Amino acid sequence: MATVNSPVFGASGALGAELGTLATTLAGAKVHLLNSPYVPLSNALPADLLAHEVTAAGYAPQTVTAFTGPFNDQSGQRYYHSGTLIFNSTDPVGATVSSGWLENAGGSPYLYFTFDPPLLLGGPVGANIVMDVEITGVITGKVEVVA
Repeated sequence: MATVNSPVFGASGALGAELGTLATTLAGAKVHLLNSPYVPLSNALPADLLAHEVTAAGYAPQTVTAFTGPFNDQSGQRYYHSGTLIFNSTDPVGATVSSGWLENAGGSPYLYFTFDPPLLLGGPVGANIVMDVEITGVITGKVEVVA
């Protein structure tokens, strides 16, 4: 399992928003994956992201239907959970994925995340990327990847 923190894109983040409001706002969000070695900066434009999105056969962005919660982790930190998202590809070569982004239901980039090390999607072994998105704060998000 890898955990990565995710900076919010530019001014699209709602600074000071309460977590429950943020979880409601992000219901219907889509999670996209990006080809390695591209890692977006906080000023990345939607066209930049789309130009580097994974194009492997069978890949599709995944939609977060709703965030559930609030829950408390072992340290007492409150969070909301997306449920499990499964990315797959039927491409025999596959794609190396170094990062991704979450866009709100309106289609605007909201936050991005990186994988260190990058992950394989598809390929000869048919690797899936299975992940959960947790909203743990306004400025950062937590993405857990189970590989």
